[in-house]
Parts: sequence; structure tokens; C-alpha cells
Amino acid sequence: MMKQLPAKLRLVTAAEVDSSDDLLGELKSESHYTGAVRLIVISTALILVTLVWAWFGVLDEVSTGTGR
Repeated sequence: MMKQLPAKLRLVTAAEVDSSDDLLGELKSESHYTGAVRLIVISTALILVTLVWAWFGVLDEVSTGTGR
């Protein structure tokens, strides 16, 4: 007996594939980013861009002074 899987993890049967006219469209409609995933992806991209910028950036002058 087959175990019941959650809706996002279930296997597609041959009958469902045959009855579907637009399988690629159905698959694309199910794949979307939630707000949390989008936030993680954007944060990771910004950190990577910052690290690349810091690696290749050149300091022109470093100066120090006394504070009053």
C-alpha cells in the first residue's frame, strides 16, 4: 500500500499526465517563491555582491588623526 504524500510531494500518475494539455504550465504555476525564500535569496545575493566588491576594491589612502 502506498503512503499518502503531501500535495507538493505527490507523484503524478500516468492518467494525470495524459489528461493534462499543459503540463509545463501546471508545473510552472506550482513553483513560486514565498516571502521568506525571496528574502533569503535577495540577502544572499547582496552579501555576495558586497564580498566581490570588497575583494576587488582598492583603497587609495588610509589616514588617521587625533580626535578632540
